[in-house]
Order: sequence, then structure tokens, then C-alpha cells
Amino acid sequence: AWVNLGFRVDHIRPRREPPVPVVLYPAIYVSERKQPRLFLEVVDRVHKRTPIRVEARLHESHLVSETAMRMSERDWCWVGPLTSSRDSYWEALARTTAFLATATEESYGLEYVEALAAGAVGVFPDLPWARALLPEGYPFCYRTPDEAVDLLHRAVTDTARCRAELDAVAGGSFVQWLMTHHDDDTFDRAVAERV
Repeated sequence: AWVNLGFRVDHIRPRREPPVPVVLYPAIYVSERKQPRLFLEVVDRVHKRTPIRVEARLHESHLVSETAMRMSERDWCWVGPLTSSRDSYWEALARTTAFLATATEESYGLEYVEALAAGAVGVFPDLPWARALLPEGYPFCYRTPDEAVDLLHRAVTDTARCRAELDAVAGGSFVQWLMTHHDDDTFDRAVAERV
């Protein structure tokens, strides 16, 4: 049997829009499968077009990696440890404008789902693992780095319209769609029924 893990809907915090758009590196590792070089290439190109701030919260074993060091050389990138509590994690997501997913594969993608539910606009690779998380017709999937740059630029410069597009694709409320399809109560029920 199979069921997605889901997230606790009641953890979502009210949105707090930042003065400069915040782009999240949506992983705690900078391993090759996450393609951090592609992430840096895209955010560098977007930063040349408009001011952004990148935040990366990494597992302590990856904070001292060469990739993390290269990322932190940019004065508009903040690289630091994981948040100290669940509350601070959700507070940080509530002021995240967008994120760029670059992983070649994921088993689920809980951080992506949680960031989307918190109101961040997610830009995803056009891959089966990403499509499995999203409603049919999700508009922010890229096939090339150029497409990723254009989509992320839109997400940080025209965020309200992007969110409206997500609501339209989800039949009225994108967050409601996420809560229906990724609620951890569904996980609990499925496990209990199977056991």
C-alpha cells in the first residue's frame, strides 16, 4: 500500500510579505541529486534582473561543504543551520516568496508541499516526481534553465498574479487543494485502515 505523508494544516502561519522577495533553497542537503549548481545558476541570473534574497537552511553536515561556501559568498544569500523549532520553520515559510526545486528525483517532497501551503510560489522541474505533488495543469514547471529563470523571475516580481494562477488551476483555492491532497490526517487514516 502507499500513501503520501502529508503535513499538519494547522501549522500554517499568516503570510508576511518581505520587503525584498525571498527565494528558498528547498532542501537541507547540497548533494548532487539536488542539483545545487543549477539552483545557483538560475538564482544568479534572476538576481541580475531583480533584487532577491536567497535563504538556505542546511543540515550541519552540509553547512561546511564547498557548495554551501560558494553559495554564502553572495551577499544576497543567507546560508545557515536548520531552524531550531517547528514554529520558527513555519514562520520562515510564511515570509518566503518563492522556491526553486532542482532535484532530479524525490521520494515525496514534504518541504515543497509545506512551502506551497505557506504561500510560496514553487518553480519545479517538469519531472514525474514533481507532477505527482501538483494539480493537473500546474503552470510553473520548467524543462530548461532558461525556462526556470523566466518562471522564477515571474514568481518574485508578479507574485500575486502567480498565486491567482495557482488558485485557478486548483479550481478556486490552491491551498485548499493542497490541504485536501496532502493532509496528514489522510496519512493517519490510510495507515490505520491498512493495519
